[in-house]
Amino acid sequence: MAPKKDAFSKDGVSFVRAGSLSDLLAGGSLADLEKIDAFTAEKLRLTLFPAGTVVFAKSGMSCMTGNVYILPEPCYVVSHLACVIPNGSHAVYLKHYFRFNRPNKFVDNPSFPSIKLNRIKNIELRLPLPGVMDEQARVLERIEGQVEQMKMQLSLLDALVKSRFVEMFGNSRLGYKYEIQKLGALLSVDSQNGLYKPQKFYVDKGGVPIVRVDAFQTGHIDDYGSLKRLECSESEIEVYGLRENDIVINRVNGSIERVGKIAWIHGLAEPTVFESNLMRFHVDEDKLDLSYITAFLNSDDIRQQIKSRARIANQCSINQGNVADFDIPLPPLALQQEFADFVAQVDKSRFVAQLLMGKYNGAMTAIEKLITR
Repeated sequence: MAPKKDAFSKDGVSFVRAGSLSDLLAGGSLADLEKIDAFTAEKLRLTLFPAGTVVFAKSGMSCMTGNVYILPEPCYVVSHLACVIPNGSHAVYLKHYFRFNRPNKFVDNPSFPSIKLNRIKNIELRLPLPGVMDEQARVLERIEGQVEQMKMQLSLLDALVKSRFVEMFGNSRLGYKYEIQKLGALLSVDSQNGLYKPQKFYVDKGGVPIVRVDAFQTGHIDDYGSLKRLECSESEIEVYGLRENDIVINRVNGSIERVGKIAWIHGLAEPTVFESNLMRFHVDEDKLDLSYITAFLNSDDIRQQIKSRARIANQCSINQGNVADFDIPLPPLALQQEFADFVAQVDKSRFVAQLLMGKYNGAMTAIEKLITR
């Protein structure tokens, strides 16, 4: 379980939740997570896990993501995560082993996912000779370094877009240059929560794609072709089917940092639905450009609005009223479209970086497959 809200402080050591892993793997920083000071950690009997610890979810729906993260520095960790502390020269090998052999294969019941720790303890590894292992590790680390360079380039491109946004439109700290309106007054279709169906309705073939929280990170769906698929009736597709230029927002999550994460839906190739942890809405396109509103909904300013409105209990959540109450600066549409043109140019560089990163990841996966089979 996680500590209560009042246990966290501004200073201290980062506290990693199961819901934090997707953002961290996408390039997020431990510095952005909640902090626990040493006194509170001792009082709550929390264990400080060292840098190099392999962490992944062992209970809850986060198990199904298969996310594996390596702590780059000492951290406190929520009890829903399994922590594997490698020893000696096995650390890098073990990291890549779990990246390829995802731990979610040990989940027995997807409806109530959990991984028994003794299943992890009893994993048998075929270790290569030390010299061979070291060379394989060096190659993998070199490729991983190239992947990290591409991630850094993508991060710089994101920063460029944010900087241009502030230059053109202002922000809450410097002051906005244009009038503020409520998001609810700028919608052409009101917000709606998504579809819940038990795990038994998920299929490998057939059905329709479903957009889930893990399908997007930075305002867009990562890959429509890799979405999970779900058996749905025609009436469910009618009610919960996404439409071009819809926006989906994460309305409930174990981490406040992930609540409010959004994606602009565009490029749909087939009927696609969205899950119950998401909410969707459609803006009035005569008033809001989609690139503009996507950038604003990904801004630090909207994060602060979400944190001030969110309900924080066992899970953090926002409702339809909270979303309708968001304060949105409304520049002239022509100026929004000028910003959209700038974003389109940046996206060309982003595409090249993502293409290279995909090639590097493919090479790393191929090597991991060879050394861990």
